[in-house]
Amino acid sequence: LNAKTQSLEEYQTFSTSGSVFTMLYCLAGCLSTYHLEVACVFSFRGKKWAHPELAVDTLGLCIQAWNGILPWALSHMLLAMNSAVTRTPKSAPFFQLFILVRILAVCLCIISLLEFWAVAIKK
Repeated sequence: LNAKTQSLEEYQTFSTSGSVFTMLYCLAGCLSTYHLEVACVFSFRGKKWAHPELAVDTLGLCIQAWNGILPWALSHMLLAMNSAVTRTPKSAPFFQLFILVRILAVCLCIISLLEFWAVAIKK
């Protein structure tokens, strides 16, 4: 209760979808970290123990490492953005950008899950 205006102030808290997307960003970051570590381990082990899709040359390992670190970096940027913006903006360009970033995060999480499935489960 604000003493000057005698009105209730709205607290800045996450909405339910904001909380779900925060957990999704964390999941994407964890899965991409796992993918990066697996790519690094397979590069040091050599080709005889590696998964057939991961047993590639140095350039291929660098590409896989980049594909592993990109969702990690983007999910950390999105987590930093979510700490400042708790609600979806209402103004025109920021609303569309916010929604597109969430769609990108879902795509990154799906890709990270598919890479996890390809490496860990289909061994």
